[in-house]
Amino acid sequence: MVNVVSDEDVLDSIRRQLLRSLHVARAAVTANLPFVSAEVDVAELPADATFREVFEYEVRRYTKRGSGLIITLDEAQNVNRDAMSTIASCVQLMIRERQNIAFVFAGVTTGVLDLLNNKSLTFLRRAKSW
Repeated sequence: MVNVVSDEDVLDSIRRQLLRSLHVARAAVTANLPFVSAEVDVAELPADATFREVFEYEVRRYTKRGSGLIITLDEAQNVNRDAMSTIASCVQLMIRERQNIAFVFAGVTTGVLDLLNNKSLTFLRRAKSW
């Protein structure tokens, strides 16, 4: 789970949280005895991986393990529209690939409606809302 608030650079925050979770996973080593077996998760990401590369890698990794990724964003009406568009496109691509991803955002009703009426965020408008 990745939790983000609108008063920070949301793309950077999501990327850093995903990389942190990736580094924890990379450090995990499993050994079973008396029959010796080991498992090491090695990331295939370059150090300067983009937001989209990190995002897609982690979503696929979670899905492959039978899990998924949920991103929560509070006060969505305050988020930079370009950042929201980037997140929405990445989520849409992962859904198209049938990856386990959820994006939950909340905010002031009028602000969220303005956000949803943005021409580049039509995917969010078609998503389920409660």
